Amino acid sequence: MSDELRAILVMLCAVNPAAVALAAKGRIDSRQIATVTGVAAIGLALVAATVSSGVLELLGTTEPSFQLAAGVVMMGMGLGALVWPGTNRAFAGGWREGIFPLAFPMVFNPAVAVGVVHYGASDGVFAGVSLAAVGVIAAVGFAWFAGERWPRAMEAIARMTGAGLVVLAVGLVVESVKSV
Repeated sequence: MSDELRAILVMLCAVNPAAVALAAKGRIDSRQIATVTGVAAIGLALVAATVSSGVLELLGTTEPSFQLAAGVVMMGMGLGALVWPGTNRAFAGGWREGIFPLAFPMVFNPAVAVGVVHYGASDGVFAGVSLAAVGVIAAVGFAWFAGERWPRAMEAIARMTGAGLVVLAVGLVVESVKSV
């Protein structure tokens, strides 16, 4: 598998579009909320990718070491998605819930944050943001079209995506260990 394809799959699994669709299910203005969520999450990814090199410098770590840490965080998030594939809590309502809690911490979750910082530091700001955008756009699309129609399928897809994230995260950890 090419590095670019693996990076896309990592970020797609980190966002977990089906879990986002489950969380947005049943909202009065779910399409508006999904759109606000997408814009806010991409904005957060832009900030994270922009400061990614500074974050590594501040932490006093190297890219391979941070990749190892990112893999561990992603494994935890993937295991969490296997157990709790999505949530549909009662939120405050209105478009603001597209920012909190959907954009952050649901879409821009810890796995996405460490992924954006990792890819932003190693491949540049554009790579970090564009990789996150792939997952965010998929999440908005799932929330727009699939969450209401196929909730059981979304739950199964969210669990499989979590398993995929675990497998890809193990690959990041192994690659990191090899390079150190």
